[in-house]
Amino acid sequence: MSPTEVWRRRSGTNDVPDHFVSVDHEYLLCYAHPGFSFAGVGKDLSTYKNYDPGNPDPWKRGDLSKPHDYRTRPGGFYPIYNEAEDIWYPSNPKRVWAFASNQLTKPGQKLRRETMEDLIAAGKVVFPKDDQVAVYQTIQELRSAIMQGVAPRYLQLGLFETTEEEEKYLSFFVGKRIGFGTPGYKRFRSEVKSASKPLSTWITGLKDKEDNDEVTILRSGLNAEGTTLLGQIFSNASINFSYPKPLSLIQTLIEQATGPDDTILDFFAGSGTTAHAVLALNASEETSDRRFILVSSTEATTQQPDKNICRDVTRERVKRAIEGYSYRSRAGQVEVEGLGGDFAYLQANRIEMERLFLGGIQHEQIWTALQLIHVHEVDEYQSDKDMQQLWTDEQVLVYLPEISSSTLDRLGKLTDSANRPITVYTWQPPLVEQHLMVEHVNIYKIPDELVKRFGGTP
Repeated sequence: MSPTEVWRRRSGTNDVPDHFVSVDHEYLLCYAHPGFSFAGVGKDLSTYKNYDPGNPDPWKRGDLSKPHDYRTRPGGFYPIYNEAEDIWYPSNPKRVWAFASNQLTKPGQKLRRETMEDLIAAGKVVFPKDDQVAVYQTIQELRSAIMQGVAPRYLQLGLFETTEEEEKYLSFFVGKRIGFGTPGYKRFRSEVKSASKPLSTWITGLKDKEDNDEVTILRSGLNAEGTTLLGQIFSNASINFSYPKPLSLIQTLIEQATGPDDTILDFFAGSGTTAHAVLALNASEETSDRRFILVSSTEATTQQPDKNICRDVTRERVKRAIEGYSYRSRAGQVEVEGLGGDFAYLQANRIEMERLFLGGIQHEQIWTALQLIHVHEVDEYQSDKDMQQLWTDEQVLVYLPEISSSTLDRLGKLTDSANRPITVYTWQPPLVEQHLMVEHVNIYKIPDELVKRFGGTP
């Protein structure tokens, strides 16, 4: 458990039944994994102690990989070559490389940052020194070494659906010098964005004077701020929601506890303050690209069976925060500009596992699940099309609700022009396989693959 923050939630009141003491604060309990730190905590720069000749900027070894496996991010699953030592380094199937490769990018394709080859040319990839090397002259020799556990650890069997795919994967390394170590990223101290002051456990008011230069003090409004803002968003309509948290409190906590590319999960979404705070941060910080996941329920009761807090309050607030809203004040009508952004509103339904094989799942649900599994993005299901497609820089995802000769012809043309790996989901894999003899296409059966993904047995 991390240090507890103390937040002043209201001004004093005479409504104090016990001991004539006004309890005006609440505690924010912070739980964190080992190694977590708030942004206000100063970073340890002593680990930057390596120097390149002629460069006074020290560096340390960082991670070149990211927490995505070879199936969700096939564009990061490729070998790295150390030309100076003539050594190849396989990618970790469970943590692919964080940078794209020129081997897998299309000419003219725009990338968010430099490729792995660019990093190597710039000297920002750290290759292992005096690394152990193995050379296998045949696929059988390599396969045997993997099975015995004596090959480089990231060379593995069983990664592919077909023997042909596995043979192609293994044959690349035959006759090559393969390293046992793992390349790293050369991270310079100048890349550190800030070395902040430590965080105070006291959350002060927005208008309170700060007189401590030794610590970072968080600022937040009172509970009344949350109630007032929610009333303004809903045009001062009567919203049956008690004690919404102030936007300033949640925003400052997210700013301190997360990075610009993080996803914030709020499992008790309430009035949607967390989403509003993320949107506000993204609008105010140029480098912020945070995302949010909100989970809520209807809170319906036997007395109020039609009550739906998630739909009528949470979702509606996020929508208005994005698009903008207006409210009437004493000075007149006030127009609040939207923060921009987007979101998807999903309703979770429980489907019994055995119903999946009896047509108990809709095509829209299948397409949503496949997109979330592979690319973490969701496009709408287009019911007027017999082939659903989602293109990314790294792959093409395809779902075939039904199969016809026309569909197969168009799928064949797609595979010829895609220039990237293609993953196809279908209810009838044999029909598709007969028409697609292409190595860069993976074909999976529905609903079997979804059942396996969610822990069931096909």
